[in-house]
Amino acid sequence: MLTGPTKVTTIGLVLSTVPKYSETFFRNKIKGLQKDGFEVVLFVDYKNSSSNVYDCNVVSGYDFGKGKWLTIWFSFLAIVRSVLF
Repeated sequence: MLTGPTKVTTIGLVLSTVPKYSETFFRNKIKGLQKDGFEVVLFVDYKNSSSNVYDCNVVSGYDFGKGKWLTIWFSFLAIVRSVLF
């Protein structure tokens, strides 16, 4: 019997950085979700050298090169946009 296409459920995890090798709780959680058929998306503040370790999409914020004023400016613009639109 043929069945229709299965819908893949996507789960987004919000973390400060991509989990490093020593952070086994998050690593095991990501691998377990993927093993159970979930698509995992990581939302992080910034990418690091371990960003390519996982077979998932990694979304990071802008890298301002430690520029405080740029960070404040773009945060202000994001707040204004969220209020106006």
